[in-house]
Amino acid sequence: MDVTVKPDCHVRYEQILALIDSLGCHLSWHELSPVSKDKTRLGREKENLALEKWDFCDRPTYYTAIRNLQGFIAYNLDELDEAQSFFEGVLDKDGNNLNALANLAYITKGIGKLEDNRHFVDRLVEILSRPSCYERARAHADKAHAIRYFEPFKRCLKYMRYIKLAATIGSKCDGPHRAEWFFDYALALYRRDLQILYLRKLHAETDEPLDNSDCYSDAKIKEGFINACKQFMNVATISLSEDYQALSWVFLGILVNHDPEHRSLGEVFPEKPEYHLTPEQCFEKGLGIHPEHEIVLRRVGSEYVKLKRFEEAKQLLDKSLGILPSRYGYRYRAFMYLKMYEESVEDGNAAVDRLYDAASDLQNALKKKEAHADISDLGYVYYLLGDNDKASFMFLRATSSEQFIDYDYFDQVLAHRRWAVCLEKANELAGSQHQLQKAKEIRKQILDTALQEEQLDVFFQHDFEHYNTNEKQGFVRVLMDYHFWRPCSKLSDMGTCLPRGSSDRYAYDFDVFVWHTDTNRRWAVAFVNKLEMEHNIKCCIGGRDFQLGKEIQKNILDCLRLSHRCVIILPGSQSWMRFTIAHAIRELYTREDEFILPIKLIDCPVPVELQHLTVRDCEEGQIKQEHWDEIVKLCRQI
Repeated sequence: MDVTVKPDCHVRYEQILALIDSLGCHLSWHELSPVSKDKTRLGREKENLALEKWDFCDRPTYYTAIRNLQGFIAYNLDELDEAQSFFEGVLDKDGNNLNALANLAYITKGIGKLEDNRHFVDRLVEILSRPSCYERARAHADKAHAIRYFEPFKRCLKYMRYIKLAATIGSKCDGPHRAEWFFDYALALYRRDLQILYLRKLHAETDEPLDNSDCYSDAKIKEGFINACKQFMNVATISLSEDYQALSWVFLGILVNHDPEHRSLGEVFPEKPEYHLTPEQCFEKGLGIHPEHEIVLRRVGSEYVKLKRFEEAKQLLDKSLGILPSRYGYRYRAFMYLKMYEESVEDGNAAVDRLYDAASDLQNALKKKEAHADISDLGYVYYLLGDNDKASFMFLRATSSEQFIDYDYFDQVLAHRRWAVCLEKANELAGSQHQLQKAKEIRKQILDTALQEEQLDVFFQHDFEHYNTNEKQGFVRVLMDYHFWRPCSKLSDMGTCLPRGSSDRYAYDFDVFVWHTDTNRRWAVAFVNKLEMEHNIKCCIGGRDFQLGKEIQKNILDCLRLSHRCVIILPGSQSWMRFTIAHAIRELYTREDEFILPIKLIDCPVPVELQHLTVRDCEEGQIKQEHWDEIVKLCRQI
């Protein structure tokens, strides 16, 4: 479809072209660039994806994400015709698919077919010229899927940003198709829960005091658990797909089963007694909805292993593998055999046979996909079988290779400890001590890096999916239309305060110090502009008012001391947020009235130190009129 650009629409057209460029596509995303050069891995993933059998009507986003991913792989394997066929196949099902259109635009431009390129670009312009919430949500979910599929360091959760965007935009859409985006976001929260509980366990071994701002504090673990449960329950109630309904109930049970002594669905849904189910009841509910789904079968089977219901677990895992032989199915069954051996379910030769069964399943899993977790566990099996040399070789492979890392399951600290025990049994005491020391070093490294969730995107436009520039009744609009297109993070874009007379009339050099992070800089700049230009309030903000050559810490301390108030914009990165809050509270103790004014841009945890203060919430980036009036009044020195 051709789009004729009128002269007065030219600027808008160019702006949308910039947005298209910022959104990118599989063939241009820097997150996928490293894997695009690994032909061996691409070939293996091509075979794995060919086994995927999903119905577009049942899971449209997943279907198109898989096809776009197949197109990406084909293109980087120099199979141009096949790549184009995959992308065109996506458009046959979903004619407005932003990523497929952008991928085809990328290809046609690269091979010099400029007329075809203009066709795809104009189609993108036409779609993005309207609200296009549905298309954008699917595009973000697609990107999250691609990053998650290839991302080896899963503890970083770099895809969380994009699937959360998909869920945020998706909440503005109608219909049951939203459940797919909500489910993927819930699944990301489940993965996060798995990781923070692991981090909490490692931290407990250090005997160091727990900082409440850490991602694995009690409050944040509970908050993440509740959020994940609510997302899964949302899917279970709005989805028309039996797959999603069943899996949502299964994962609700898994989340509780992560810490059954301290968790229950009753605390998440106190007003809904019909939801107050035990993990076992959740698993039974999921199986009842879809008893033939291979993922439902293997996930429930793996949880039954934890509950020591081995006979039922084996039936479910065998059935799952009979439907679809998968790496996870083999891995879960191997784990079952190991547990059966460790729990002494059988005696003598039968128990040893379970070890051989576990080794066989782990070897089958490795044929499907190389993963450190499976290599390490295979080493443990060899150790239990008495083959210390073979076990040590597997531990070496698992802990030294950078090619295959699966942090969802690979416990590197445990691998080194098992290796230490193996070496001790072989009377290699120096080697054993070395592995124990290595385990301590890696534990510290993991705790120091934590989840590394806050990955800043090069293009700020994505963050505006959380915000709204349309007027909301009873609210003050901070971001204007031009903030979508005009760069507003540079100092030159900031206004200057209007003259207001001699400064010696006032106790402080500034009315307010506005603290923010790079993530919310554009909103903070617009906020400062509005206070200065419309209310003649003199603001202090990093970048413009920090002194060159002075350390950041000293700048923050000086700005706090010289300001009448301190606005803290949430969310923010942990390190600087903790520093600023700690010293703002110290300054608060020297004042007689309210000093710290927290503003929460989007739904996010409030630091414990600020929870006793009045927090002004924004809705889609806009502040309630009454709250805005309070902020203006409190910031102005009288």
